[in-house]
Amino acid sequence: LVEAEEKYRLLVEQSPNPICIIHNNRLVFFNDAFPDTFGYKAEELTAPDFEVNQLIEPEQHEELRAFCDRVKEQHEPGVLPFELLGKRRDGSRIYLDMRSTAIRYQGEVALEVILVDVTEQRNLQERVVSYERLRALGEMASGVAHDFNNVLGAILARAQFLQKQNPKPEVAQGLRIIEKAAQDGGETVKRIQEFTRVRTDRDFAPTSLNSVLSDVIEITRGHWEDEAQRLGKNIRVVRNLSEIPDVEGNISELREVFTNLIFNAADAIREEGTITVSTYAEGDSVVVLVQDDGEGMSEEVQNRLFDPFFTTKGNRGNGLGMSIVYGIIRRHGGDIEVVSEPGEGSLFRITFPAAATERALQPDVPEETPLLSGSGRVLVVDDDEDIRELVADILADAGYEVTVATDGADALLKVGSGPFDLVVTDLGMPGVSGWDVAEGSRRVQPDIRLLLLTGWGATLNPAEVERCGIDRTLKKPFEMNELLRVVQELMTDSSARPAA
Repeated sequence: LVEAEEKYRLLVEQSPNPICIIHNNRLVFFNDAFPDTFGYKAEELTAPDFEVNQLIEPEQHEELRAFCDRVKEQHEPGVLPFELLGKRRDGSRIYLDMRSTAIRYQGEVALEVILVDVTEQRNLQERVVSYERLRALGEMASGVAHDFNNVLGAILARAQFLQKQNPKPEVAQGLRIIEKAAQDGGETVKRIQEFTRVRTDRDFAPTSLNSVLSDVIEITRGHWEDEAQRLGKNIRVVRNLSEIPDVEGNISELREVFTNLIFNAADAIREEGTITVSTYAEGDSVVVLVQDDGEGMSEEVQNRLFDPFFTTKGNRGNGLGMSIVYGIIRRHGGDIEVVSEPGEGSLFRITFPAAATERALQPDVPEETPLLSGSGRVLVVDDDEDIRELVADILADAGYEVTVATDGADALLKVGSGPFDLVVTDLGMPGVSGWDVAEGSRRVQPDIRLLLLTGWGATLNPAEVERCGIDRTLKKPFEMNELLRVVQELMTDSSARPAA
């Protein structure tokens, strides 16, 4: 009997899994693994005032109590599973697979419990789920990119074209804001498409954060002023922009960072409040502060703030904004900190390394790039009327003789009655695609130049581009002057055709 008891004692004491007996919310027995798992000393667990609830996250107290009552009320002893959300001595969480059965202890019902630490397994599962969601997002983004880029292309180039008409100053300012917003939208679509891939490119240039912040405040004005007033809010934005050195950055990405932060700050203000945007230099760094006096955040929300798909906005949020913010800041070699208390507002502190060299000072209003003009016959093909008419207007205004085709089949008919110097065609069209238009045009007129406009630029097959004899590709949304530059090059350059 003594030998048998010794074997069972060794089995329990040397088990790597925590084992304990719970009686009246007290630990009356536990093995060596138990205090190690929770980070306590054995004498702390046996203290007169120590209760089992101290080892469990508060939100699970009632659920666990009900479970323990159910185990005790079993008519026949048996092991019941339960997933326990434990709390270590340092406050960190631990996920435990809990197996319990009712036993008799000193003549009363008690619980014998065996715990298995599944924290790493849970973290792995969450990473897998997160990866799958990101992969699904990438597939979805790829499918809708063409439509988004068509819309953004029409907005961007049309805004640039209207600026050329010498509008009133206030209209010109509005068009510049629309232009910047469309450019940022195009970059956002690109980043969402690349969300599941690691980016190593750094298309950065010396950038003034003060200029970026001024743009963002104007771009977001409709949200923190007009929309806020509609919701009965009164929000004021204060700028404290000091003289600071440039940073190396991508303007579009940096605008997205601060747009997200100002949107979130405005959403956090319930009735009346202030959003303060400040900048200052600190050693070899540039610091931006975005502060609001809104409802603030709990510690739990702060800990998960930059997790993909985590949101406190319910159906109004997708949980990607702050994770993208974090990714952009880290890609710029920067860092972001948040200080917040419920009811006390939030402060975001973003730090970037200063650029090694200063760029030449630029005027507030960008210099106009001379419009590129030319001559020749151009066929414009796109099943999207807005894009088709836009491209036609831009090229006609630059001196080209333009004919439009409403789809691929119409384009092949018009090529047959040509001749044309250049065909500008969309890729994704029903029935007869841009590939078909390119091949058919080349058969009818071997020396014709071919420019492919596409919202699928991220997924184009270079071999297919070369096979169809495409001279150049231009990704939507495109800049007006970029379109004119490419068209002029194709019209004047008779050398071997580049494939991209």
